[in-house]
Amino acid sequence: MKRKLLIALFSIGTIGGFASAGAHWSRHHQRHRQALEAHVARICVDAARAATERPAPPPPEARPTPPPERDHHHRHPWRRHR
Repeated sequence: MKRKLLIALFSIGTIGGFASAGAHWSRHHQRHRQALEAHVARICVDAARAATERPAPPPPEARPTPPPERDHHHRHPWRRHR
């Protein structure tokens, strides 16, 4: 009888401990998500304010020239050459 009572009490304690941990993790997740949403909202508001406060830069006159074609047999300065 005493053994069955101890098993029942330990089982209830184990289940209660897991339930408590799950509730804690859930609250932590909600707080973390709220903090992330507030951070993203703050960044968006700052970007919107910055965009309205200063004028947009003028567009470039001409497109930059593309880089020259490279020969794939070029020599690397860090390799030994035979």
